[in-house]
Amino acid sequence: MTDAEILKLLASMGIDDLSFRVLPLLPLVRVAWADGEISDAEREVIETTAQNQYGLGVEGRRVLNNWLTYPPSERCLRRGELALRAIAEKTNDFDLGENVLKDALKLSKSVAKATGGLWGLGAIGKEEKAALKDLAAQLDVKRSTEAIQAATAKELAEPARARVLLRFDTDTLDLGNLSGILTTENESDVNIPVAGEHSMGSGPAADIGLIGKGIEAHHCTIRLENQRFYLRDEGSARGTWVEEERIVERRLLGGELIQIGSARMVFKLLRRVPRQMLSED
Repeated sequence: MTDAEILKLLASMGIDDLSFRVLPLLPLVRVAWADGEISDAEREVIETTAQNQYGLGVEGRRVLNNWLTYPPSERCLRRGELALRAIAEKTNDFDLGENVLKDALKLSKSVAKATGGLWGLGAIGKEEKAALKDLAAQLDVKRSTEAIQAATAKELAEPARARVLLRFDTDTLDLGNLSGILTTENESDVNIPVAGEHSMGSGPAADIGLIGKGIEAHHCTIRLENQRFYLRDEGSARGTWVEEERIVERRLLGGELIQIGSARMVFKLLRRVPRQMLSED
């Protein structure tokens, strides 16, 4: 797998160069969620490992907090395992250690034992055993290159989404401050510039008003901070979703599909404004 393919997989999970050290913790999270919930003991093992072994920064902890609050989807797990295995072959580039796969499997087993089983004897439940067995197969360094390439190509295939044509009225748009927009997934005439901090929801006080089912008055907040975009759920009942992952707060890197109740939109990061996107009005 090329570096570009690895970075694309990671970006689809909301992970970048500031947070990629969280990746070896995904197998541990998978095992912890195997029975449908994370116990306090399992959480403690994961958080201690994060602190002592991988030195997560603020961005990495943001990703981990999402995983510990809501179970990662099967797609997220597949992509994470593919990226982790590829990174293990490029230790000089990513500096996670040459034994990162062995460490991940060993630590995952520690998570499985954390709850203690009957009378605290360290028994591993059947769900955890199944997760560990599958992890061993997915992270096996002897797994064929052809299988990895096929799986990677499948994951990197672009989703079928409506094409969006963007136009701006230069008489009313401050191009100097524009670096991100929200646009509806299947409509070309709704483009909302994002700069600063904006509340989103169905209430009259929301900066960005949304209409649809399952949208609360103050559902979520999108903000620009230190030239980085973030989306934060505000405790909504149905949640805020990015790329089919329920989030607490997630970094937006551009191109993400966001779902808020029945409203679906795409966040686009604009490093420059192409000439063909500008209105001639």
